[in-house]
Amino acid sequence: MDFLFIKQVIPLFCQAAFLTLQIVAAGVILSFAAGLFCAFVRYYKIPVLRKIVHFYVELSRNTPLLIQLFFLYFALPNLGIKLSALECCVIGRKISFMPTTKRLFAMCTEKKATRIQSSLKAAFCKTRRF
Repeated sequence: MDFLFIKQVIPLFCQAAFLTLQIVAAGVILSFAAGLFCAFVRYYKIPVLRKIVHFYVELSRNTPLLIQLFFLYFALPNLGIKLSALECCVIGRKISFMPTTKRLFAMCTEKKATRIQSSLKAAFCKTRRF
C-alpha cells in the first residue's frame, strides 16, 4: 500500500465529507420548510394552491433523484437559468426530501387528531371519517 498517497488524499476526503454534510443540511432545512408549507396548504384546503402542491408532490415523488439533478444541471441552463453544481445539489435534495416531510407532518397531525377525538369519546367511525 502506498501510505504517502493516502496521506495526501485524506484532506480531500475530509473536504468532500464536509461539503456533503453542508448539502444535506441545507437540503433538509429547505425541504422541511417547503414540506411544512405544502402540508398547511393541503390541510387547510386552499383551492388553487392545493392543486399546485399536489402536482409538485406527485412530480417529486415519481421522478428519481438522478433525473431531477440532470434536469436542474443540464436542462435549466437551456432555459436561461444558470445554477452552480452546489445549488443544483441543494435544490435536488430539497425536492427529494420534501414529500417525506409533508407526509410526516400529515401523520403527526392525524395521530394528534385521533388522540383528541378518542379523548372526547367520539365514535370509532367518526374518528376514521377523514
